[in-house]
Amino acid sequence: MENSAESSIAEIKINPANTMESLTRSSVTEKEVDSGHTMDISTEPSVAEKETNAGDTTETSSESRIPEKDDDSADVTKTLKANTEPVDPSASGCEPTTESESDKQLRLFVAILTARVMNKCNTLKNRSQEMVIAHIKSLINQTMEGLAVPEGFCVDIKDVKKVSKSVMKDLQKKFGSKRLLETVISLEDPVVDTAIVQCLQANIKNFSAQLAENATSRSWWKDALRVFAFTGGLLACLVLIVLIPI
Repeated sequence: MENSAESSIAEIKINPANTMESLTRSSVTEKEVDSGHTMDISTEPSVAEKETNAGDTTETSSESRIPEKDDDSADVTKTLKANTEPVDPSASGCEPTTESESDKQLRLFVAILTARVMNKCNTLKNRSQEMVIAHIKSLINQTMEGLAVPEGFCVDIKDVKKVSKSVMKDLQKKFGSKRLLETVISLEDPVVDTAIVQCLQANIKNFSAQLAENATSRSWWKDALRVFAFTGGLLACLVLIVLIPI
């Protein structure tokens, strides 16, 4: 058996029953013969090992070669965020105090929501990033035109996921199936875009109404607690006046 390799390269063994190819760290070609056969192994950087389990050879590529499913969505979302005017984090945390701050929060919410819905519809495939971003920006602008800015609106990633599920459910119901939805969205037809915008607006309005209702409920409890605290303090003062002799 002949074995030629440079230093700092891991040994590669061949099982006569199972063939296992390993891609290691350096750009060196290593040959090793077992049972009268020669195997050429080309090594490249940033590639995960290929493992064999129960006689089957499974190839696992590293993240540097095959991006994760949501990589395109993440890139598009980052680009949209970069083109969206940032919200001042010092402005009372997650409770914007001015209409301008609420408008920024709403636009950011719409941008992330739209990008997420487009990703779930698999519209990021077979199109350049520039085309995808241009399409999403157009949908964002159309969606914002029909929305009133809710007071104290705040972005929460959990809310984005919740609303996106509702949007996808409505879109699939409107177009019949997810596959048909993916097909018509990729056409960028104005009629289809209008239907998407209407669906986004309807779900965002429902979500905003829920936020307003929750805010009203919290405000009522705060007012009630203030009244109870004031009443309790007043009663305590009266008790002290009665018990303490003059």
